[in-house]
Amino acid sequence: MADDDLEASRVNIFLHAENVRVFGDQQRPILPTCLVTGFLGAGKTTLLNHILTNRSNLRIAAAINDFSELNIDERLVKSKNTAQRIVELSNGCVCCNKLDDLKDAVFQMLESADVASDNVNYLLVETSGVSDPSAVIRALDAKFGKCFRARLDSVVTVVDADQIVPMVDSKNQLSPQNNNLTIISQLECADIILLNKVDLLPTDEVERVLESIESRIRQEYNSKAKIYRTNHCKVPLSSILDVGFPTSSGVSAISHEVSAIPMYVSSIGGALRQPSSSLMKNSPKAAINHLMTMSSSSSAYTLQSVSVSIDAHPLSLSKLQKFVCCKTKLELLFRMKGVLWIKGFSERCIVHLSGRGRLGFELGEKWTGPPVSDIAFIGAASENSMNELQKEFTECATSSK
Repeated sequence: MADDDLEASRVNIFLHAENVRVFGDQQRPILPTCLVTGFLGAGKTTLLNHILTNRSNLRIAAAINDFSELNIDERLVKSKNTAQRIVELSNGCVCCNKLDDLKDAVFQMLESADVASDNVNYLLVETSGVSDPSAVIRALDAKFGKCFRARLDSVVTVVDADQIVPMVDSKNQLSPQNNNLTIISQLECADIILLNKVDLLPTDEVERVLESIESRIRQEYNSKAKIYRTNHCKVPLSSILDVGFPTSSGVSAISHEVSAIPMYVSSIGGALRQPSSSLMKNSPKAAINHLMTMSSSSSAYTLQSVSVSIDAHPLSLSKLQKFVCCKTKLELLFRMKGVLWIKGFSERCIVHLSGRGRLGFELGEKWTGPPVSDIAFIGAASENSMNELQKEFTECATSSK
């Protein structure tokens, strides 16, 4: 153990002893927690929105981490749902330079009147898409320190089934040239794996492809995690949160429809956690930080992130179309996501790039405050290329409102 870790452990033990002396036998509330992880564009925010839409009587708070400076995910969750509380952790990863911020946020929530009065009874933590979740798991599993009253109920890894297909060759082996260490780390940590976006797979091969992916995951990376196949992350809440329905409610355990039937939170937890899920393997592939490493035949890349915010003028739809349809500009991006103000639209316009170059565009809610265009680009391009991309997007703005 490093000297810093040893010293932190000593401090945590003293803090715990002080808590015991000060609070005695008082029963302080435990906060059940679900950690949501997965690669860029896999569907983590979609899963959060699904949980919050179908939460029934659960009073859920969310801590949302984004690698980019602008936390687009937090904006998307806040616009669609009424979570009890949302904590924004932007411009870095909770697995490294934002880990202390996460611990502080969880501690403040645990000490808040919301938890003490049961106004918050579940916490969702969404990591950035380039995070190794093992450090976050260790923090939430710690018996002492700021997070010791957070009870980690489940680690849910969302996988873009279509994106992972190229990693599996005809012999059901992960292809070395596409061996992504971040995805592997996220798979190894999982209690539950959602193979999402299965509707994007070829219909005549979907069963074979999914069986191939599941077989490789179980053989090579995680033999104990439960695997569910999903579209838009629609999964029963009781499969990913340690909650249940009263036996007299008549609600099916496999239903993911909106229900007014109240759910109860397990008082002891442990129903979903795998015994070894919080222990990362001591292998080179697991020894990574927040910088996603993508191996290829000749080089390795680290990610760059740039963000743009434009509030003076709306965007021109024709200029935006030309920008997003230029392959040479976007071919090095792993992720693009934005909430945009487009001339002629009263609604927020949501644009995103994910997976194997899939572009999405949808209209959201009407603007309730001053409109603004916020967008984030994450890619393996050089810093100069990303700055050029930033400049060209800025030129999509109109000259008037």
